[in-house]
Amino acid sequence: MSSPLPVTILTGFLGAGKTTLLNRILRGERNARIAVLVNDFGAVNIDAHLVDTVEGQAISLTNGCICCTMQGGLVQSMMRLLAREPRPDHVVVEASGIADPVGVVAAFRTPELREQTVLDGVVTVADAENFDSPRLDRQLLEDQVRAADLILLNKVDLVTPDALSRVRSEITASAPAARMLETVQADAPLDIVLGIGGTAGDLRAGAALPNRFETWTYHTHAPLAYRRVKQVLATLPPAIFRAKGILHLADAPALEFVAQVVGSRVALDVRGRRVGDPETVLVFIGERDCLDRATLHAALDGCVTGAVPLLPALRRSRGATAEAGIG
Repeated sequence: MSSPLPVTILTGFLGAGKTTLLNRILRGERNARIAVLVNDFGAVNIDAHLVDTVEGQAISLTNGCICCTMQGGLVQSMMRLLAREPRPDHVVVEASGIADPVGVVAAFRTPELREQTVLDGVVTVADAENFDSPRLDRQLLEDQVRAADLILLNKVDLVTPDALSRVRSEITASAPAARMLETVQADAPLDIVLGIGGTAGDLRAGAALPNRFETWTYHTHAPLAYRRVKQVLATLPPAIFRAKGILHLADAPALEFVAQVVGSRVALDVRGRRVGDPETVLVFIGERDCLDRATLHAALDGCVTGAVPLLPALRRSRGATAEAGIG
């Protein structure tokens, strides 16, 4: 059976910059097939030289990406993507600017999708220039912010420092656990916005990060304790926007785990039986000069232990951690 397809939900009020971000995703050069689900093709500016084929409600691009419209509804569109050959590596769903993201998330808990997809994260694009505009639906805007794992505070070049500080404080009050990244023209590294598989190798093969960001890699062959490493990953400082990689856990030495961290969301999932030498490789992406590498290294070294093996239920490849009672 294929592994669950990671999905990123992209939300934000009308005019915040979602389409600009979608265009960046579609133009991005990556070693992954990304499918973008949009309400219509009209606003998406797909470069003509990227178009490979047009098939009904889907445009296939030369870089492996696919742009599809949600004809027939989100669940039906996702089912069509799941049936494609080859299947996408990642799906980005653009929620309507007037949609409550909670309802979009709920679609992936339906019987049709919950076993075949996994939520990689909710990314909300917020408009720094118009965040306090009386024209916006305040309740909906707050709902979009609260749902986010990652907030792109966009158009920061169009506001004064005092106004930016005020908006930043408002967002932090509404979503204290979310990571916030300030952007101009929604220019954010795709390795922060998207998970793309969750292994260190995927990240190393990705596009180069802009100068304002840096990566740091933690590597060890020593086994780590599940509960301890999950606690460390759940309490990363705000300057770290993403972390992902593979884990060698003392609790289940015969299995390989995938770690995914975005915002307040921490997922440690069984990837399958271990092949080759056991090792942990975790890659962290954060703001340049804000990664306290020594402290983070010491915290992860503190996770090394000889833990008691988990219950046999952990050997199952899906839902294992919850059934073993270690979540």
